[in-house]
This record gives sequence, structure tokens and C-alpha cells, in this order.
Amino acid sequence: MFEIAKVTLFLMLVCVLSAVAMALTDSQTRPIIAEQKRKAEEAARKEVLPRAEKYEAVEGEFETVKGEKEVFRGLDASGKPVGFVGTAVGKGFGGKVFVVAGVDLQGKITGVKVLSHTETPGLGNRAADPAERPIQSMPGQTVSSMWLAKDRPGQGKVDSITGVTVTSRAVTAAVREILEMVKKAGGK
Repeated sequence: MFEIAKVTLFLMLVCVLSAVAMALTDSQTRPIIAEQKRKAEEAARKEVLPRAEKYEAVEGEFETVKGEKEVFRGLDASGKPVGFVGTAVGKGFGGKVFVVAGVDLQGKITGVKVLSHTETPGLGNRAADPAERPIQSMPGQTVSSMWLAKDRPGQGKVDSITGVTVTSRAVTAAVREILEMVKKAGGK
């Protein structure tokens, strides 16, 4: 009986020490991780709307989920608007596909980047590759042409990847949503 109590106390002590160590590690790394995420998002905004020098958040009804639906107004060095950058989420085969896209003042896509996804490695993540057809065919598109060509022949101008249609649709839908959010924010 004494042996069982001894082992139980030892296991409780190990669990308590492990929990304390994990809590301390989390408290030390959380701000570092948040700063790295902020820097990555800022770099992505600069990548998709390179003419902007700074970005200011646009308040609006599209901000339903912070980090999933956001719009920023891109400003040049003199503070003049040069476009917008939006963040939205598409539903892919393996889960959420987080996308950021730049839109110029004429309502045309200037660039698209997939921030993160949980798609199938080696296949689904091809749609997130900037060198692949979906993202390559998006710059210059507007809300009316932001459809996969295979889904809307004659109207859609975005190419899909064979075997990765669901992910291609997720990226395209997120960009289309960004274009709609930009309209609500005062863009074209």
C-alpha cells in the first residue's frame, strides 16, 4: 500500500513540474511567436501590394474574425492610397486555406499569397505555390473574372491544377471574398 502511494506522489510531482515548465515556456515564447506572425503578415502585405509603404486597418463589417477577415488600405510614402490588401479564408480539402491578396484602386488583383493551409502535402499544397497556375493567373483579374475557368467557361480566368481542384477553388473563393470586402471598404 505504501509503495502505491509513493509511486502516485512521484507521478503527481512529475505532472505538476511538467505543467509548470510548459506554462513558463508558453509565457516566454508566446510574444516571440506573435511578433514573428506579425512580421510574416506584414511581409505578405508588402509582397502582394508592393507599391504601398504602410498599411492601415480598415474598420468594417467584414472584420468578423480577426486574422481571418481583414482589410488594410495601402498608402504610399506621402499617405496617398495606392490600393488595398485583404485577408480571407477558403475551405480546402484538408481544412482552412488562409489567403492574402492585394487589390489596386481599379479593383484588379496585384498579387496573391497563401499564408497557411492544411492541404495534402505534395498535392494540395501545389495550389499555394506562387509558381503554379492558380496564383500565376490571378494578377490583373477582377471580381467578375475571379472564377476557375473550368467552373465558368468563358467567364472564369483562373487556371486550376488537375487533381487539386478543391484547393484551387478555395484559393479562388478567398480572393473573390477579398475583392468583395475591398468594395465594402471603399475600393472598386
